[in-house]
Amino acid sequence: MDGERARVAAYIARYARRMLVSAILLVPGALLIVAATASPGWTVLETGHSSLHLGIWYLVTCEATVGCDMSVYQKLFRASDIRSLRIMACTASMTAIISPILFVIARRRIIHHKGIMEIGFCALCSTLCAGVLGFVLTGITAHDLASIDDAEVLSELRGPYSIIMMAIGSAVEVGVCVLLAWTMVEKYIEDRTHEQGDTWLALSRG
Repeated sequence: MDGERARVAAYIARYARRMLVSAILLVPGALLIVAATASPGWTVLETGHSSLHLGIWYLVTCEATVGCDMSVYQKLFRASDIRSLRIMACTASMTAIISPILFVIARRRIIHHKGIMEIGFCALCSTLCAGVLGFVLTGITAHDLASIDDAEVLSELRGPYSIIMMAIGSAVEVGVCVLLAWTMVEKYIEDRTHEQGDTWLALSRG
């Protein structure tokens, strides 16, 4: 029994460490997704001493001699198009913010010898939602930029920093989602192998 307890203690330490690393990784991932949602760098045009930065909420025009001016969209895009992008971006941001909190809760439950399947499933859905929506947004905007066939506009395009931030943040979310799925499957197999329901919960009670 002592050997079994030592084995389970090692598993608990490993799972807790994974949850901590995941939560730490998700913080910059969430910040990148939120920053991408709020920033006006989805399309950047620059010519001479002026530049135009377009986001999903507003645009910023900059002149070297005058400075920058922000304008909220009115009729620049069809309302349905911009509304869909905003809903996806806000949903991705909210789920990305929630994700590290769920992982911290999961780690605390592991340390206190409690099950994590329910909270783990919520964290899995949260990270997957943030990652998938982020990649969908990235794909839509990248496709729009790639479909531009005006040579003059193409020459003025600059790096879309909001798309880059969203892509990196989404990759972090999906990566952590895969790690969590692997952890949950591993724990499920471990529980079934020893036929104890929740292995560390059963052993902690003797």
